[in-house]
Amino acid sequence: MKNAKKLLSTLLALLLVFSALSTGMTALAAEEDGGTSRAITALSVGGKPIDLAAFPKEYSNLNCNKKSVKIKWSLGEGWHLVSAWVIGAKPNSYEISNGEAVKLPKGKAISVHIKAVTDSEENYDEKYYEIQLHYGKPKLLPETLWVGSYPVNVKTDGLDEVEPVSLKSSNPKVLGVVKMGGVLASGELKPKKAGKSTVTATVLINGEKKKFKATYVVKKYPNALKELKVGADQVNLKKNKFRATLKLKKKKVKVTFKAAKGWKVKKCTGCDSDTYGDEMFKFKSGGTVAVPTGLDSEGEYPNWVYLTIVLTNKKKESFTYELGMRCVTD
Repeated sequence: MKNAKKLLSTLLALLLVFSALSTGMTALAAEEDGGTSRAITALSVGGKPIDLAAFPKEYSNLNCNKKSVKIKWSLGEGWHLVSAWVIGAKPNSYEISNGEAVKLPKGKAISVHIKAVTDSEENYDEKYYEIQLHYGKPKLLPETLWVGSYPVNVKTDGLDEVEPVSLKSSNPKVLGVVKMGGVLASGELKPKKAGKSTVTATVLINGEKKKFKATYVVKKYPNALKELKVGADQVNLKKNKFRATLKLKKKKVKVTFKAAKGWKVKKCTGCDSDTYGDEMFKFKSGGTVAVPTGLDSEGEYPNWVYLTIVLTNKKKESFTYELGMRCVTD
């Protein structure tokens, strides 16, 4: 009997220890999961309450049926709002207030980033919450590509920033998958030969797998650009079918180009590699371009200027040519 009581006492003690450990582990997990339940206690998107236990860090509504969505939140005791920004809106990102409606642009997803911090400096903490929104049904966008071109990124309507699970081509001999990418828009496809292929993307939206498909057409090289001159020199378009990179002796140069029959120049833009495309400028054939020299502002990489010429035909097919230039004086 004495041994039985001793055993029962030991088991009870172990049970209490296990219970304490479980409670501690649960609390620790809640602290370390990066969730915002302590910071944001309530959240509604378009009047719909969001289950923060199910979506502790982010929530997506990529099939909104309204062109504007009201975002409302409540913060926990000891927390205050630092900012709530709408990212990806045109022309610029902007800050919103609690309960404000966010306008959704056509053909593009936007995201709302909410940041909250603790009032206490001694136990300082900060939390972030992201909401992705898109008006209308999201989809992969079909494209016409050209044999021999460089890998191109997957184009979508509203799915650019979702996490891909898989990216597959039904005809790898026509269109190959180079990489899947961390987000769907960074996935790369390589056109190999003329034909058709169906691209299937499986993605995660709010933790659920969803599939999207689009048919890609790969055609022979179109000879859309008839002529390209940099200064007095012709660029050999047979050797440089999609892109040319030139090292020049001048800091300014005249660039002219002509579209082939059946094609027209839709737009031409340029950017300095030091700005990584954040500051674009428009350009026309016959204009003068400043050619950079030296390294970028961080002193790490050579500075280049890039021109992108986009041409279209009556079938609404698009062809893009890229020209990179850098001045080398020594």
